[in-house]
Amino acid sequence: MGYPDRGRDILKLKQMPDITMCKGQVDNITCPFKNNCYRYNAKPDIYQSYFIGLPLQNNKCDLYWGDNGKDIWNQLDEIIKTKL
Repeated sequence: MGYPDRGRDILKLKQMPDITMCKGQVDNITCPFKNNCYRYNAKPDIYQSYFIGLPLQNNKCDLYWGDNGKDIWNQLDEIIKTKL
């Protein structure tokens, strides 16, 4: 008859952040931006992907996703949905 909970399982997967997250610290290096970065503060899922190291260069992070990062992601998602 199939898998009755399969739909709910798929919905759970869609709720995870669809981004590569950051652990905020590697060895003795701590990211100075982590407390305000969505890549660090988002709620991870069991199958979440993470950067291998910190994406810092010269005390700057090109992959920083500030406080409004989730809002920007939602706006991009809506744009993509209207184009399909």
